[in-house]
Amino acid sequence: MAYDGLKDMEPTRAGKTYLKILPLAARENETAVNEALRRLIDQDEPISFEAVEAIVAHESDLSPPRDVRIDTVDPADYDQLLEAGQEVA
Repeated sequence: MAYDGLKDMEPTRAGKTYLKILPLAARENETAVNEALRRLIDQDEPISFEAVEAIVAHESDLSPPRDVRIDTVDPADYDQLLEAGQEVA
């Protein structure tokens, strides 16, 4: 998606710009780079290494990670299945 946006804006420099952004994701924070790219695309801002780097540098401006809730598993529930003699297909 980011590469497509780059191709639309700067067809001759898209590859070079994209290749500058990739190491930033590896070196800094892949999620932050992804969120920075998403923000630029959503706001119809030009995608550039400098713009992505500036947003990543101010990572606190990015949306917080999504909350994930994992319910507690009671192993006795599985014991009941085994005791009942139910087969799993």
